[in-house]
Amino acid sequence: LEFRRVLFRSPTLKWILAVVFVSSATFQPFNMFWSLIFRDLSGDASWLGSMWMFIVLASAVGNWLTRKSTSVHRTSIAISVLYMGILMVLTSFYPILWFVFTAFVLHESGRGALETLIDTYSNRFIPNEIRATASSLVSTVMMLGNLVGLQLFGALTEVFMPLTVWSISAGVLTLLGFWCLKK
Repeated sequence: LEFRRVLFRSPTLKWILAVVFVSSATFQPFNMFWSLIFRDLSGDASWLGSMWMFIVLASAVGNWLTRKSTSVHRTSIAISVLYMGILMVLTSFYPILWFVFTAFVLHESGRGALETLIDTYSNRFIPNEIRATASSLVSTVMMLGNLVGLQLFGALTEVFMPLTVWSISAGVLTLLGFWCLKK
């Protein structure tokens, strides 16, 4: 009962759920297509396994940088989302291997930061007695965002090339960042 009261009356939790759902959905093209895009840009697939080293390192750096932050606000989350969205939008303007590689790896640092920022921010506003349930709800909404993103952006590949789908997704992610700044 307490959980429903907090959920339905908490604009903060609703905001967090919206950010988690949309960002999770928009991350799916980056997850699905990076190997295809890098293979096409480089003309070779043999090096793609080593990309994981850069992805994990960048994500860890983003996570580490945000863990040092003592206060997290909606603006911090908005900046992280905008950072990721703008980097990925730029890849459509400069589809050159080194540029797309750099933007993608930097984008991964934003993803590492975002999870920590959302956890820190939500923990300030969710009462201790329902925090575990609220965290489960956030995880569920993230999975739903993943599902919708896979279906929606996967369907777009029937019409558009993967780099174009990346750009559409990045545009939505950038709009989410601006929405976060306004809310």
